[in-house]
Amino acid sequence: MPSPRMSVRILIVEEDRPAREAFLRVGIALGHECRAVENVEEALAALASESFGLCAVSLGLPADAFQTVHTAAQERGVPVYDLPSSGRGNGRSAMVDLPPHGVDLRNLLSELEDRLIGQALQRTGGNRNRAAGLLGMNRTTLVEKLRRRPVA
Repeated sequence: MPSPRMSVRILIVEEDRPAREAFLRVGIALGHECRAVENVEEALAALASESFGLCAVSLGLPADAFQTVHTAAQERGVPVYDLPSSGRGNGRSAMVDLPPHGVDLRNLLSELEDRLIGQALQRTGGNRNRAAGLLGMNRTTLVEKLRRRPVA
């Protein structure tokens, strides 16, 4: 079963206002404390004066601005997540940086899957067919995944 969600303070860096506001609403809806900024200068000022558990940076930023924010966050020990671009293509793809100590990928993916399945079931009131639709899978696949999960 999904583990309880931990609230994280997130810095969102996105130039496109509608995308920035959408990412902000999603973060808050998921129970996180979020601050959204629109450019590299605001991002650097926020990183210098505030504490964040995650820095979410738009792939749509110009390459030099994107790299500057990435580097500043990493120097402060803040993990960086690359947000999908709001339509401005630049050849970069979304990823989460590998921590210096590495990661147990199997465990991480299992936890992510459990969390998303739990959220889908909660959002649909336990309706497995609709939850499977939210997850982009067949109902039978979801049922099999639920059957293989240990009961908490």
